[in-house]
Amino acid sequence: APSQAQAPGQGQEVGPVTVEKIEPTQGLIKKGPRTGQPYTRWSVAFAGGIKASTFDALIGDVAGKLLGKMAYATVERGDYGYELLALRPA
Repeated sequence: APSQAQAPGQGQEVGPVTVEKIEPTQGLIKKGPRTGQPYTRWSVAFAGGIKASTFDALIGDVAGKLLGKMAYATVERGDYGYELLALRPA
């Protein structure tokens, strides 16, 4: 596995890294077929400067349980930064 300070590649698992911060944000979808429907996005910061986000409630819940703990994160570069695809305890 790459060191925690390296930028991850496409769909690459990084870790173990510490889950340092989680910020859920809520809003309303602004365009497309689901316009006006609510969403929650979880932004997760890891040790080493890696930040990724997800709209998946299950991954957001897991991130909350792993706050302050070591984890392996699967991330992928998207249009708006890194997307958190999976998260598991180290």
